[in-house]
Amino acid sequence: MSAVVKWIGGSTLVALVLIGAMMFAGNRLEAQQQDNGMDGWLTAEDVLSDIPDQADLSLQEQIRVDPAALAAPASEPIFVSEPVVQDVPAYNEDNPFVIRRILPIEGPIRYGEWHWDDEGVPDGPLVITVDLQARVISVFRNGYEIGAAAALLGTRSHPTPTGTFPILTK
Repeated sequence: MSAVVKWIGGSTLVALVLIGAMMFAGNRLEAQQQDNGMDGWLTAEDVLSDIPDQADLSLQEQIRVDPAALAAPASEPIFVSEPVVQDVPAYNEDNPFVIRRILPIEGPIRYGEWHWDDEGVPDGPLVITVDLQARVISVFRNGYEIGAAAALLGTRSHPTPTGTFPILTK
């Protein structure tokens, strides 16, 4: 007998046993009254004893719907949207945080994979950024992205610190 036939037969047997167990155990899942020391507590009869039998009430009385609540509103609400005007920051060519180029990377970056291209990039200040959402570390020189790699983040017990940090040694 081949391994595939054994696997299919074993899977079928397991499925049948599970279905049978659910059918026979279904009645056991119903709540059973237990003596758990709550005999002095309020019961449904204590709270609902003064309400008349539901069969004697009309549907509206059973649901307790206020007819005024069902009426259409006198007028539809009017939503007014103001345009958002945002000041554009002045362009500063010497600002190392102005991005001038992004590396053309196809697809997601996998852990251990890195991209580097500093050809033709002028000298200037280096800025390294970490995008926690994208899990990418990028290296910029004079606003041009020259390197990118996947970044490993911290855990819940040791979260990744955020902020601006100087590089002390390399």
